[in-house]
Amino acid sequence: MGTGDAEEVCRSLIAAAGGRLTKPRISTLHALMEAGGAVSHADVHRRLPELDRVSLYRALDWLADHHLAHRLTDTDGVRRYGASLVGDHRHPHFQCTSCGLTTCLEEAKAPAIRLPKGYRQAATDVLVKGLCRTCTTIR
Repeated sequence: MGTGDAEEVCRSLIAAAGGRLTKPRISTLHALMEAGGAVSHADVHRRLPELDRVSLYRALDWLADHHLAHRLTDTDGVRRYGASLVGDHRHPHFQCTSCGLTTCLEEAKAPAIRLPKGYRQAATDVLVKGLCRTCTTIR
């Protein structure tokens, strides 16, 4: 898929979510789709240096709030974002303790947690830590 095609997909997804088609939202979603895993604000900013930091934070949060991206906090307390084009994002994530790569484990499901009466779940974050395929073969 070419850059123009990918940007058109981003435009369609944002419009379908009821959002205004702003350059920060389109560029940010496109960058997340190209990243291939969950990346930090700083990682996205390196890909999109023309966006100021506040606009980028707003775009990331808007995308996450409208289920076009997901956010998770890694073992270092860094918030990471990844494209979430499937709607339901209830699965664990994997973070390599060597290279820091953070990816979705889409084939696995997050465990169901029974909450006491009166509690309401907003999200469940499951982060599995270990060595990715690349780092395992290097060692």
